[in-house]
Formats: sequence, structure tokens, C-alpha cells
Amino acid sequence: MKQQSDEPENMSLGQKAQIITNIMIYPALSVMVFLRRDIGYRMVNPKWLTGVTLVEIVISLIIHPRNGSPNALFLFAIASFAFGMVQRFKRWREVNNGVKQHSFYIGTSCFDSPKLPAFLRRNRRIARTADPILCVTVAMYSWQFFPALGFWLFFSGMCLAGFEGDVHRRDRNQTLDMVDSIITSEIQSDTIEEFEEAPNATPQEPAAGIPAGLGDDIHDHLKRRQPKQPTPQKGV
Repeated sequence: MKQQSDEPENMSLGQKAQIITNIMIYPALSVMVFLRRDIGYRMVNPKWLTGVTLVEIVISLIIHPRNGSPNALFLFAIASFAFGMVQRFKRWREVNNGVKQHSFYIGTSCFDSPKLPAFLRRNRRIARTADPILCVTVAMYSWQFFPALGFWLFFSGMCLAGFEGDVHRRDRNQTLDMVDSIITSEIQSDTIEEFEEAPNATPQEPAAGIPAGLGDDIHDHLKRRQPKQPTPQKGV
């Protein structure tokens, strides 16, 4: 049997990169619940949170040294799951109260403030830069004391940067596609108006229909060829 074209060895480099980008959301979610105050309802999916928490616990048991120090990554995993569930509960309550928010919204950075210049707040620059930098900085500081936690924070910070960059590119391309569609529709509308308002436009006569019967000449010819019926005589 011929192998399917969507197997890993048959995927293009772009497809493999897209799969990696899609996976970045899960490690990034473990730090987003601390750094974002209004994550969408469906972004804090309990299945996603549970999966990430289990991965963190496994990593903490593998990397954590057996020297009696507290397992910081294990505690971080439990706290991350709890914060995520609290945010999900808040979003559901807001939905019931009529608050309009996209259910997959990736959240507003805790460093974002109306007092900041408009340049920094535009295009999610704070969320795309400040949050990952904070994760990497804390990871480098805690690495010598809590290696497992330092590793995870560094990994999650890099995934958050990649995920934010991918979302930014998709939003930008969507906006450009929308603008291109508007321009194309305007050009088509102008072309139609140009032909409709042409002064020397000759109206076309409607096309003749398909004949659905015999012509008069054919009908008379067939009538002459028919044999005459004998006239019945009276009294017979």
C-alpha cells in the first residue's frame, strides 16, 4: 500500500515548522496564566492545562536533584494549573454577565498600561517582548538554585515568543488580505460602472429561442401529402 503524503518523512519543511509552532502554545500557556489577566475562555482549556501540568511534573522528577531541596517546578506546575482554572471560571462568569470577548483571546500583558506610549502598545509589542524577556530573565536567575524550574521557564519563554510572533504574522496577513479584497472589489466595481455608462454602447438583441414546433411551410407540405379519407355514403 502506498504511504500517505502527510506522514512526517513526506512533510515539507514549512509543514513541520507549522506543527512545531502549533505545539508552542502548550508550554507558553503555563506562564501566560501568570502574565496575562484576561485569557479567553477556551484558551484555558482544562485538557490543555492538565497535559502541560503532567509534562512539567515528569520533567521535575527527572531533572530535580535529590538533595532535599523543594521541587520548585512541581509546585509551579500545580500553581499554573490552579491559576488557569481560576481564569477559566472568571471568563465563564463574564460570559454569563454579557461581557463580549473572543474565547481564544491570548490575553493582555500585565505590563500593558494606558500610560505607556501608543507605539509600545500597538501590535502587542509589550506582550511580544516584555513577557518572554521576563521569563528568560527569571529562568537564568533561578537556574542555579532550581534547575528544573529554570529550564522550564526558559523553554516556556522561548515558546511564548514564538507563539506571539506567529499570531502577529497571521493577524497581519489577515489584515492585508482584507485590504486587498477591498481594493479588488473597488476595481471590479469601477470596471462595471465604466461599461454601463459607456455613451456609444450598442444594446445587444436578445438571442432567438430554439424552435419548438413545425414551420408553416413544412406543415402545409405534410398536409398535402396525407391521403384523402373516403367520404362515407348515405344508406350503406
